[in-house]
Amino acid sequence: MSTNATEAAIAAEAAAKIALTAKPGISFGSYILGMWLDAIMGGIMITQLITYFSHSRNERWLIRIIVYWITVISTAFTVFIVVMNFHFFVYGFGSYLPFESVDWIGWPPLMDSFISTGVQAFYVDRAYRLNGKNKGLLIVLIALLVASFGAAIGTKIKFGLLDAESDAAQIDPFVWTWLGTCMAADILITTAVAYGLHKSRTGWSSTDALVQRLILLSAETQLPPALVTLGFLVEFCIDPPSSLGVFFECFQSKVYCIGLLYVLNHRFHLQRGDDFAGTTHERRGGKSNTFALGSAALQQATVNVTTDTYVETFQMQPERFRINRSNTTDKEDLDSEHDSNHHLDKDSIQIDYSSSRTGLTDASHQV
Repeated sequence: MSTNATEAAIAAEAAAKIALTAKPGISFGSYILGMWLDAIMGGIMITQLITYFSHSRNERWLIRIIVYWITVISTAFTVFIVVMNFHFFVYGFGSYLPFESVDWIGWPPLMDSFISTGVQAFYVDRAYRLNGKNKGLLIVLIALLVASFGAAIGTKIKFGLLDAESDAAQIDPFVWTWLGTCMAADILITTAVAYGLHKSRTGWSSTDALVQRLILLSAETQLPPALVTLGFLVEFCIDPPSSLGVFFECFQSKVYCIGLLYVLNHRFHLQRGDDFAGTTHERRGGKSNTFALGSAALQQATVNVTTDTYVETFQMQPERFRINRSNTTDKEDLDSEHDSNHHLDKDSIQIDYSSSRTGLTDASHQV
């Protein structure tokens, strides 16, 4: 009996070696690169968490719970990836059979779904509020999240029932449902948030610039997870038993975490007014429109009026009043002085007549 078991183990080892060494870069490199990329994104996430906790005192309880949830699960997932790689490359060094085991590979889909569902719940709340609390949209999004999470649980259960990883094609319906509904939820959430923000435009240049920035922020943080999920789905459809899927599973959850924390931190900076220095075009090195008021778009005109009040103070000298001339002067003396100055004796005036050729100055010609 033991001989047969030993022969079966040797045959399984030989088959695993043939399958894995055919494409060693994908078979082994996916684990190493996945762990490496997860570690880098984990460092980015820790930096963002430090920034978030420094200004999250007045945060809503729902958002706090989501942040705590993804932090714990993401940290546990990083530890799981390290332990799994130690099991394959350290403790199982020289053996190919552990890579065919289904005891480890079935957990990443479930842990990814824990994180992605929590992050998507935050975006669902935003989309619901921005679209006037549309209940129809809320029901569709919740249905997609429930379907995605349920399919991830089914993937873990079904994967545990397989004999080897090479039989992964048997779980195609669960994986397709898990990745398909997750990607559909990401795309629908991004579209709904962008549409809700677009409806918030007022026509004023500053408000519309802010709305445009928020739309770009929504696309920058929600489309990357959808693209990663799409790549994972395409890879699984092409070659289900390939280990390349492990590479996507290792860092998919970190993409969700980083996007959420970036939104929360950027929202704080927007509320504080740190990023209102200019439009997107100006921040990229372009010049602002000097003649914006002459364009067809509405512009917000701001008039600043400054009023200055000047107070002048000085000291005036006291006015000096002149003393009137004394009235003791004798009126007769004044009259005699006046007469002596204005009455001249005609005889006392002597006229010197000079001679001239025409004789006009002669005495005989004087009147």
